[in-house]
Amino acid sequence: MKKFLLLCLLVLMGSGRSLGCLEEEKNALLKIKAAFNHPNGSSLPYWRGGDDDCCGWEGVVCDNTTSRVTRLYLNNTRDWDLPWNWVIDVSLFLPLGDLQVLDLSGNILSELNGASYLKKLKRLYLSFNNLQRVPSLYKQTSVKTQNLSSIQLEGTRKIEDHALTYKVWF
Repeated sequence: MKKFLLLCLLVLMGSGRSLGCLEEEKNALLKIKAAFNHPNGSSLPYWRGGDDDCCGWEGVVCDNTTSRVTRLYLNNTRDWDLPWNWVIDVSLFLPLGDLQVLDLSGNILSELNGASYLKKLKRLYLSFNNLQRVPSLYKQTSVKTQNLSSIQLEGTRKIEDHALTYKVWF
């Protein structure tokens, strides 16, 4: 019996998937889902509070060792039937402390509200939104890529920056 349990544990550990996500991060993801669905959308239907392993949710990638969310792909997630030019509070992403990749492209965002810093963020994708300004989501970090293409900046809009040089195509 002990050998069987040890074998099961080894199979689970070697499967390439984490054994579950952290409760704090799962709650943060559910709040992000609610923001994407405000006021009455149906995006991310398989993100459910009763599911213990948010690492298996669509668009969520976790570190196999720590079970922390490291990549979040929310591109083209917002229902097109919902009001366009909506705002999301970036503080919703703060509990995802190991987040390295955040893809918010194609969601018709008009603003990222709040000033939050995701210290481990390396890639931020904001293309195909209607952003009027682009706040920095990082400070003293190693961001390598920020895709701002086709974000519909008009006139002289402010791109807040602490460490990067941008190439923006209009």
